[in-house]
Amino acid sequence: MISNPLLKQTIKSNIKLFLIITAVLCGLLSIVMTVFTPSTMESINSSSQNLPFPPLGDISTLINFLSNQYFGMFALIFSMIYLIIVGNRLIASQVGKGNMAYNLSTPVTRTQVTITYASFLAG
Repeated sequence: MISNPLLKQTIKSNIKLFLIITAVLCGLLSIVMTVFTPSTMESINSSSQNLPFPPLGDISTLINFLSNQYFGMFALIFSMIYLIIVGNRLIASQVGKGNMAYNLSTPVTRTQVTITYASFLAG
């Protein structure tokens, strides 16, 4: 049901955005890793002792710090941005540019186009 040439073309057209988002996430991960020093964490914990709950959560270990800061916020936000941009690029921009009419003029059915785009987005 999946059109392999359409899938290859979709991967080629979206690989640049994927690499940019991946590079930004790797940069943020390296920044988060360098921020985690015992002196920095002690100063953050001492400044937030008067609050009823710590604003950054439990940041006593590197694993807790990464799960709260990186995976709790950055990874989710950037993956949602990527999915919104690519989802819009797959269907809406092709309809607006007239490329969808070109795709549908080939022997590929609408179901195959939709399943191909959905499998790319899910992958």
